[in-house]
Amino acid sequence: MRAVWPVLLVCNASCSVAQQPPKEVIDTCLAFGPLDGNPVVIAPLKGRLQAMDNGAHPAYRLFFPDGDNKTWRVGYASASVDGADYLFVNSHRGYLAQAVSLGTPVPHSVRGLRHASFALLRYQGWRYVCLMERRGGSGHSPWRSAFVARIPPQMGTELRLFYASSVSPG
Repeated sequence: MRAVWPVLLVCNASCSVAQQPPKEVIDTCLAFGPLDGNPVVIAPLKGRLQAMDNGAHPAYRLFFPDGDNKTWRVGYASASVDGADYLFVNSHRGYLAQAVSLGTPVPHSVRGLRHASFALLRYQGWRYVCLMERRGGSGHSPWRSAFVARIPPQMGTELRLFYASSVSPG
């Protein structure tokens, strides 16, 4: 049994690296649109963001882009506890606090959900979820950040989120 643990640790480390979305997928998510010569297909989830609360003191506020996509239930859960926010697709969850950084520190929440954009992407037979947020603005150079994850084929499997930004905040 002791010999199995090192193998499992190596497999777990290599599996998370193998799930990192390709650069084309991350670039498409950050641009939030098709790029010249890029074969990634993007389907933005259009519509306004709706908030849903349950009870007087809900543990989570749920945010859904109210598009007409009935196949994929995509949204964001904002927690009353710091570091517990997550992105979801159907029964898959990906906690922002567990996201892998691709160059900049990972925030534990999305600042302006009303200014965030959601999309589903398709590339080389895989589907991905994208949450892109515009940051900066009046007086600052605007930049974008994105959480991206490959959607696993098995129901209920955790989303492995990756975080990237268009520039380093400074």
